Amino acid sequence: MHKCAVFDIGTARTKLTIATLSEKGITLEKWKMDTKLGDLFSTEYHDGLESASTKLLKESLVLLSKNIKDPKNTRRICILTEIFRNFPNLIHEIENMHDIIGTPKIISGYDEGSLFYKSLSNILNYHNFVLLDVGGGSIQITYSDQDAIQVISLPLGTYKLQAMYQTDRSKLGESNRFIMEHYIDEMLREHLIANLKKDYLILGSNCMETFLLTAMSKAGLMFNKMNNIEQISFLLTNHLLNVGYVEQARYFPSDPNFMYGADKGLIVALSVARFVGAHSIVPTDESLSSSLAKQALSSDK
Repeated sequence: MHKCAVFDIGTARTKLTIATLSEKGITLEKWKMDTKLGDLFSTEYHDGLESASTKLLKESLVLLSKNIKDPKNTRRICILTEIFRNFPNLIHEIENMHDIIGTPKIISGYDEGSLFYKSLSNILNYHNFVLLDVGGGSIQITYSDQDAIQVISLPLGTYKLQAMYQTDRSKLGESNRFIMEHYIDEMLREHLIANLKKDYLILGSNCMETFLLTAMSKAGLMFNKMNNIEQISFLLTNHLLNVGYVEQARYFPSDPNFMYGADKGLIVALSVARFVGAHSIVPTDESLSSSLAKQALSSDK
């Protein structure tokens, strides 16, 4: 087959990436919908319960699948990440959607990080980097150590942090931010080796996209599209990395609901960058789903 559709069902969003192989190479098309399964972190989930979250998920999968224009000749892959690792019975809610999404599979935190890292390693011109993938339920910190890929998966996703420190949905205050940063730093010290040093932090996070564009506008930086990597990297490295909360807050949207976890993602990214001594933060518009879609075109695995 010359087409592959990857459904990536995460804690906050569900993404569909379609890769098409032609004589000109591989082209990617991407869509995403907010499905907010992370609400289950703050409510008790019972097996078989038709919650609002799972109802929204199934409706979103049907809508996303309409973008598959040649279903008979399109291979389908469906990956399930942190929210399903926490609530494995959720998979029963979508197993009967095989004809639409393919066979859903819960992947480990290691697979989530290593597959993404391997794909990026083939296309990036950076050496000595650590990859940070910020999700709604967890983060994956992935790096190479003597040619072996190390993946540290930590429960520091944006939904998890919001449930812990921002339950009333109001703007994250300086006091709560300080407590959150301390918790993140403690987790990093506990799970990462102390002498881990990397020059670059490669940041993958869907929740950051709109936030970063807004922050760039407030910083007076011009941009044309999200993948203007150089300018976004300049914003993260020169305007946000080594300044305090008050200075960072200048770039935040005034409506806290607009943040959608992006401020938590930013805190995690800055904390990891400082921990490994990175001198630059470089965002990527690549993702696990786009990596899998491209790999699937050349493999039956």
